[in-house]
Amino acid sequence: MILKQFYLESLGHASYLVGAEETGEALILDPQRDVSAYFEDAQNQELRIRYVADTHQHNDYVSGICEFAPRTKVEILSGARAELGYATRRLNDGERFEMGEVVFEVLHTPGHTPEHIGFLLIDRSRGEEPCVFLSGGSLLVGDVARPDLLGNREETQQHAAGLCRTLQEKYSSCRTLSRSIRLTYRALFAAVRLAVDFRPPWVTSAG
Repeated sequence: MILKQFYLESLGHASYLVGAEETGEALILDPQRDVSAYFEDAQNQELRIRYVADTHQHNDYVSGICEFAPRTKVEILSGARAELGYATRRLNDGERFEMGEVVFEVLHTPGHTPEHIGFLLIDRSRGEEPCVFLSGGSLLVGDVARPDLLGNREETQQHAAGLCRTLQEKYSSCRTLSRSIRLTYRALFAAVRLAVDFRPPWVTSAG
């Protein structure tokens, strides 16, 4: 399995290329507006971009997800609950799909946004256990994403409750994520308290 991060420092935005060495295919996750770098890297590694996906609808930058189809034959993926203005293959919670030796398992991870999804990756050339989790904007390093960016106070409380359930029911059940979860519980409780009380300031690594 090939995994490469693309980091756009001006926006604090990370996107990813996941490549299958067996089939020479690639998936691009959370692409930035200018998609040229993905095509250049795929060409250098003799990969064909087969899939492109956003973990959630991004309100802080313009996604480049619709820039791929005019340049190559690609399948656009989204969470089943995403409301979008373009056609996608909608992925349900727990659904799996394969790309060579790479297996993707979809996790519906609401909280930051209601439609948010993440991807557990299994590299079958190494074994059957998940080895990577791509959490999008939901789970951060030592922190969790903000649940207060969409809607009013009541909706913020609902998103915060969804974030609690995501951590307790989805992330905590996965051994791959258990250490990260221990590191984020403190930040989660702070986020939920602020969401319920709706009092500034927010403290978050998201900005």
